[in-house]
Amino acid sequence: MIATDYLISCDWGTSSFRLYLVRVSDGKILHLVDNGLGIKEMYTNWSKPGNPARLEYFLEYLDFRIYLLSKKAGRKLDGIPVLISGMASSSIGMLELPYSQLPFPLSGRKLEYTIIEPDATQRPPIYLWSGLCSEHDVMRGEESQIIGLSDRFASRAGVAILPGTHSKHIFLEGETIVDFHTYMTGEFFALLSSHSILKNSLPEGKVPPADPVYFAKGVRAAKELSLLTTSFHVRTNELLHQLGPEQNFHYLSGLLIGSELRELPTGVPVYLCGGGRLRVPYERALEILGIRQVEVIGADEVEGAVARAHALFWRNL
Repeated sequence: MIATDYLISCDWGTSSFRLYLVRVSDGKILHLVDNGLGIKEMYTNWSKPGNPARLEYFLEYLDFRIYLLSKKAGRKLDGIPVLISGMASSSIGMLELPYSQLPFPLSGRKLEYTIIEPDATQRPPIYLWSGLCSEHDVMRGEESQIIGLSDRFASRAGVAILPGTHSKHIFLEGETIVDFHTYMTGEFFALLSSHSILKNSLPEGKVPPADPVYFAKGVRAAKELSLLTTSFHVRTNELLHQLGPEQNFHYLSGLLIGSELRELPTGVPVYLCGGGRLRVPYERALEILGIRQVEVIGADEVEGAVARAHALFWRNL
């Protein structure tokens, strides 16, 4: 282990890239470079003829982003270790790694990772983190967020929800992840609203203003009936002149979020993590479904969670 007061934390997702200069002692983010290429676009670009080996191609891009971070920090970052979470260790990433297994302690001590050692280019050591799998599910990146948020869970049983295109419900017991489920909520909304018979019953273009009445109607319908039935109601709402396109938009949103959340266990704390524009509808849906033990962890805290996880890991090495 290198003795250092700082590390470089990289959160490299499918469509996003964030690079942080982090203070090891407390995980505080000192400088940030984002708006880089996500793993999917990187892989697509690398697949074109004439590029170097995949690992080297990704490392060259990372070198450039570290250079930008050093300019922003106003100092050289030579020798400072780099820790990477997310899709960089996937089959379309810089180097595929096997998943860590459940049960998984929030200390990260069972984490699968590899070290890409320094070479003649004076590149710093790179600690590439893998993801996590259960018998039927996988994730890369969310486990790092949960490690970084672990002090918010108070060593209790509960469920942490990370809303998104593929929402994650992560089941906690004490200081251990014991299970998790993925819900394709956001992707289903995109598919149904753009590539199904429901398309013509929904508004075109930008998201309409919030309509809590019809969102709530969708959540309540999801509680009572199968999504395979209720989703067709979006079509009949329009055919029978019961709802307009904007109202149908929020009705469908309520159906999908309600279908996801109705499977939550009762009587345990629920931690709603970030969510951006999804936070309010998820909060509202939880309330409609009668789930009262809800703690909201803000978007800013969730965004910095990977950096805190990396700092915690380094302190525990």
